[in-house]
Amino acid sequence: MRPRTLALAVLAAVTFLAGCGDDDDSAEQADRDPTERVADDGTTESGEDASLPDGVAASVGDEEISAASIDDHVDALAADPQLAEQLDGPDGDVARTQLRAQILSNAVQTAILAAGADAAGAPVTDEDLSAARDQIEEQAGGADGLDAAMEEQGLTEDLLELQLRSVAAVQNITEALDAEAGDDGSTDTTPDDTSPEDGELSPSEQRVQEFLLEQVSATDIRVHPDFGRWDAQTGQVLPPGAAPGPGG
Repeated sequence: MRPRTLALAVLAAVTFLAGCGDDDDSAEQADRDPTERVADDGTTESGEDASLPDGVAASVGDEEISAASIDDHVDALAADPQLAEQLDGPDGDVARTQLRAQILSNAVQTAILAAGADAAGAPVTDEDLSAARDQIEEQAGGADGLDAAMEEQGLTEDLLELQLRSVAAVQNITEALDAEAGDDGSTDTTPDDTSPEDGELSPSEQRVQEFLLEQVSATDIRVHPDFGRWDAQTGQVLPPGAAPGPGG
């Protein structure tokens, strides 16, 4: 795997999701009832077939994300005393609902990225996950540094694995598209000569963004109403009752 910084990999993933609402079709979809499904001809139809069964928090194409897995993540995070105090407080139900939507957002985004890696002919392997973890450990100052950072941020191993899979997927997609374009990555930038605040993507990152935008536009993403709804404008799961994202 060609070395690539974690910051750029995460930037590419976040950028593609933030760009999902750039076109009019995404804005129109955000205004639709979340139980409506868009047919091939652009029409919508309401019905129970557009809903997910209880026990399924979301589906990304053919992949289902179980409600139990999301609640397990919430329960694991609730082991943190500070978060537990929030969840048990007077606004605990609201806090838990928002946390569930946030975790489900991560899971949906990871599924999109992993499917993109498959479509690019570069599926994420155990070796890729191990390499991604090595990168994070190196930036954290070693395994102990990563453990300390995870504890400070309340990050569980399962949630870390979601992030690792996302990072590895973006790296694999990048390498596959670079190879197809004949780009050996020799002109890749690093945090030493640019920064995410510059707001400019390299040609390599632009290819990744365009590829993933095509993937997500062709993917049927559904969220159980108990968890909220998928907002194409922000690339996030909005908790029940939340307003649409900007432009929605």
